[in-house]
Amino acid sequence: MGYEALEYVILKEKRAKSLVRFYLSSMLEPKIKAYCNVEVKVAKSFGTLKNRVVLSVIFTKKLRYLKALKQQAYGSSCSEASDCVTAKAQCSGNSHVCRCDSQFYHDTDSDTCKLDLGSPCALNSSDLSSVKAQLRIDEGYKTRIYIDTEGHSTFGIGHLITRNDREYGKFPRTYVSSARIESVFDADLAAAVVTTHSIFANCSSWPSEVKQIVVNMVFNLGNRLRGFTDFIAAVNNKDWDTAADEMVDSIWYRQTGDRAKRLVERMRNI
Repeated sequence: MGYEALEYVILKEKRAKSLVRFYLSSMLEPKIKAYCNVEVKVAKSFGTLKNRVVLSVIFTKKLRYLKALKQQAYGSSCSEASDCVTAKAQCSGNSHVCRCDSQFYHDTDSDTCKLDLGSPCALNSSDLSSVKAQLRIDEGYKTRIYIDTEGHSTFGIGHLITRNDREYGKFPRTYVSSARIESVFDADLAAAVVTTHSIFANCSSWPSEVKQIVVNMVFNLGNRLRGFTDFIAAVNNKDWDTAADEMVDSIWYRQTGDRAKRLVERMRNI
């Protein structure tokens, strides 16, 4: 039985939903002790034999899995991406070695693969700082989990909680540390830059202001921006006024309020 199947068995038990949240997500070796203590506590907290057995299986398998991960550091051999302990590393090349994707670099201090913003869209440090400052205003900064306007659990700087997050399944108003918020924010921004580049292959030739505007929009919309076909055409033609018109002529503009108005005004001033 795989990890997903085991997780499903537990999550469909209503009494376990509030406690079993992210135990099957990959964790770094220093966290093994705390991680396993939680597993044991949960395994002992339910009365039925079924819950005890299932959780004990996960505890045993996960502990063995984490011990294996400890041996698969950056640059070591691997068979698949999940073998690599380095966050965001991929199992690449004919030799099957844990490496960062081409648009990422290996940060030795944190042992993570971080986006090289000089690669997709050629954003520089000034662009990145500006976008971050804008997003802190546009998205807000929440240290507790909350439900957004679309009914999704969210925290930090507009981060939508997914099944891969350690916060998955936690209740609204659960506290999230500033370090965790900043880490997730960096990852979300990196994803927005990569998505921008995947939509606009020529984004490296844009003025810095356009890069910042579009990355801001992608951070908010994600892949839904692909549906803005006329806007995409205008940006590809570097017709900034028409691009601004297409921004206004969208449901996004009517729903987003002051943020959209600011971005449109900036696009018109290019």
